[in-house]
Amino acid sequence: MTIAELNNFITTDPPQHEIDFLITERVSRVEADKGWCYVACSKCSKKLQRTVTSFECARCSNPHAVGSLRYRVEMVVTDDTAEGTFVCFDGVMTKLHNLRASEAAQLLAEEGVNPEESAMPPFVAGMEGKTYTFQVRVTSYNFTVNHQTFTVSRIINEVEHAPAPDFVDDGGDDNDDDDAPNGTIDREKSGSGKG
Repeated sequence: MTIAELNNFITTDPPQHEIDFLITERVSRVEADKGWCYVACSKCSKKLQRTVTSFECARCSNPHAVGSLRYRVEMVVTDDTAEGTFVCFDGVMTKLHNLRASEAAQLLAEEGVNPEESAMPPFVAGMEGKTYTFQVRVTSYNFTVNHQTFTVSRIINEVEHAPAPDFVDDGGDDNDDDDAPNGTIDREKSGSGKG
């Protein structure tokens, strides 16, 4: 699906409960000014509010919530038809880079700088200019006027692509007796030699 088709779907179709689309496109820009992480409530994963002495979770009504660092990366994805803003959260980014947000923050740690305000990790910034297959989950929120972004539920990188079937690799011994000793095809036995 193209980005224009995705945008058209949410403007012309009736609201859906939840539907996934696969889109293979290039990341044209990682939005560095939006940050790369946030401190989340360890119970509900919503962003915590900082107070003078602690964190507070408005959703859980907990004035002394325990926080954990989580990814939130916003990127502009472009194809020949349009551009869209995709948001990748913690599970997607952790799986793609094999590094939790807290571990990335430790690698980038600067004295007296909150992780939320630190520089974006190089492996996140390095996504810019690369092509990925995004699984985008469209929910009822995407059909509202407040919708501005699409949430990525999975990024399929090249390593995860399904391997080609065995018959595609014609590199040698395939048990049909037409292989020469060096692994090439013996044209006389295969019947495709000069004739």
